[in-house]
Amino acid sequence: MEKIELFRLMGDQDFDYDRYYHSETGQVVLGLESPFSGTGEYSTPENQKYWKSLGLLKEVHNEGDITKHWYSFLPIHAEGQGEKLPLVFVMHGHANILPVTETYGYTHLAAKYGFIVVMSKDEHPEVIDEMYAYALENFPVDTSRVYMVGYSFGGFMTSWHTLHFPRRYAAAGIGGMFAAGYGIDSDDFDDTDNPIWYHIPAATEEELKTAEALKMPVMITVGEREILQHLPIWREEKDEPVIDHPKGAIDLSVENKLRGLNIWRRVNGISPITREELGERIKASADETEKHIGYSFDKTNVEKIIDRNYYIGELRNSAGIPMIRIAGIEEAPHWPTLAQCELTWNFVSQFRRDPETGRLEIIGEGIPANR
Repeated sequence: MEKIELFRLMGDQDFDYDRYYHSETGQVVLGLESPFSGTGEYSTPENQKYWKSLGLLKEVHNEGDITKHWYSFLPIHAEGQGEKLPLVFVMHGHANILPVTETYGYTHLAAKYGFIVVMSKDEHPEVIDEMYAYALENFPVDTSRVYMVGYSFGGFMTSWHTLHFPRRYAAAGIGGMFAAGYGIDSDDFDDTDNPIWYHIPAATEEELKTAEALKMPVMITVGEREILQHLPIWREEKDEPVIDHPKGAIDLSVENKLRGLNIWRRVNGISPITREELGERIKASADETEKHIGYSFDKTNVEKIIDRNYYIGELRNSAGIPMIRIAGIEEAPHWPTLAQCELTWNFVSQFRRDPETGRLEIIGEGIPANR
């Protein structure tokens, strides 16, 4: 599929996809394309050379298995140096093949910032466990700096894994999605074009209590013109979007988004907020970021990156530590940008967690973040 057609499909009814395609941001997204065979899931010599030119050694694992194959990307400078590196799980969008997932932007940042990337077609917990075990045995992994990031369905899976297994991950990065704590059952969707079906449960109260004790910093990034119409979060009931999604019903109500965000607030030691409270704050606010995102924050700023604004708000715990950060991207569709990935990395990489004790710290300061 041509990228301009993808942009059209991933935007809402008011999205100017042609303008986005020809914008500087759109051209940067196009520039993330890596050489690969569009007819299959696997790598080619041309693809391998491309990543090597960027400073990464790419390896395809379980090649030939349409559901169990996965990729790893190791910074070349790490070979034989003995230096421990962060490990980042990158979770893919619905039915995205891995040659597409590797173009989101995180892989391009791996060589720049010196972290290992792994991504799998199958994102069930037992598969992630196998990948993690392989990484620990074969790569120089800093086990205190393991992160998970994802986009769209991958954002949902990121929230699921990090809330179910918080001791492993130091922080989470979610793009194009607000869900948290939910389960998913592929039987509820017309999911025939996806070779992997999921039947995974919602987080239990006991699991949420564990996550609450350990904490899980999270950054959420969404575009203003996504097909899923995530922004603004708070709206009058008459203005709530009704989406005829091709894969079945997706609850995009204000109540459901607030439910997910309140789970993240609870897990990170921040009091929940009701729809009524949020509505009063938004109506009274003159803050540009709060208006664009439709949410109330402790601190906001607007960052101009290339040719558009990133409206960024953060929520802080009682110790003043930013545990939740949300960014709304001006006139952007349901597709990641490189800047979006970099903002997410800059946030999550502040944190590390002792895998034995679960203690969460801000790197360089030794400040406990899970208190």
